[in-house]
Amino acid sequence: MTKKPEIYGLSKAQEGKKANEDSFIILRGEIQIVAVCDGAGNAEQVAKKVLRSFQALIQNARPEELLVFPNWRKWVKLLDSNLLGGNQSTFTAIAIIDNRIVGANVGDNRVYKFDKNGSVSILTHGSSKKRLGSGEVDPYPISNLMEKSEIVSIMTDGAWSPLSLSKITALFRKRLSFHPADLTGKFIEEAGQYGRYDDMTVVNIFF
Repeated sequence: MTKKPEIYGLSKAQEGKKANEDSFIILRGEIQIVAVCDGAGNAEQVAKKVLRSFQALIQNARPEELLVFPNWRKWVKLLDSNLLGGNQSTFTAIAIIDNRIVGANVGDNRVYKFDKNGSVSILTHGSSKKRLGSGEVDPYPISNLMEKSEIVSIMTDGAWSPLSLSKITALFRKRLSFHPADLTGKFIEEAGQYGRYDDMTVVNIFF
């Protein structure tokens, strides 16, 4: 796989609120990296603080270091320590190295994979719900080989919880009807039909 995946993200605040407790980054360097956080408490600042700290931790990481999960565990534990005793946050990060995604998940964000056969799987099934700042994080490994035309989607609970797996699958299957950037918005729009009772963030990676 030579062509870099296309990545699109969108986040919307809870209905009636100005501050968005979610935050995400898309790093488009030689190695593309995506990270998503859903904070709590003084959350808008907490999520952004986590992402700034994460960028500092991995800015000089080599591809071979990103491929080794113990390094992700170490980075997540450091992020956990930084928030200890204060406001907490979920955390999901994925690095794209050739045709493989690698990373870690903390909390109740979800990572979905839409494969070339049209089926959807949850790559973070089994993740602990403990958040950064709890002092009890158990980062869940993300590692998967990707093929052309497959999609990986990271969603905060505000985006995925209003949607059934069948609804998510149906939206993925309509992907050819939309520009990739618009498909990300379709998830937010669909979840928002049930009322934006939480902040919603979706980041889609198109291989």
